[in-house]
Amino acid sequence: MLRNFNNTLRRPFFWSVFTLILLLIFSLSLRQQDFKRVTGAQNLEATYHVLLTVTALDESSAANHWYLPTVSLGGETNKHIPWGVTVPTKTGDYIYTSFTPPGFLAPIFCLKHLT
Repeated sequence: MLRNFNNTLRRPFFWSVFTLILLLIFSLSLRQQDFKRVTGAQNLEATYHVLLTVTALDESSAANHWYLPTVSLGGETNKHIPWGVTVPTKTGDYIYTSFTPPGFLAPIFCLKHLT
């Protein structure tokens, strides 16, 4: 009796998995053109942008960027380089206002005090 019970459970499970695999293949075949259009990893640019801003805030003096989000790294060779719709300061640092400063300042202060 237990043997028949196991067989009756296996059949629906097999057909369920088989059906799911067929649906997955069908779904992928419908979206095949979308996969060919994607270049690079999606949303990776945002990660690099945050790392650039945190590094730039750390490398430059607060007198240059006033703790506003900047994309200008420290050092004179990194100044006066325009970037998108950023606004330059007198020292050549470029600041943008698309993200609030605390979103970058909190991690900087935490990392400085924890390390």
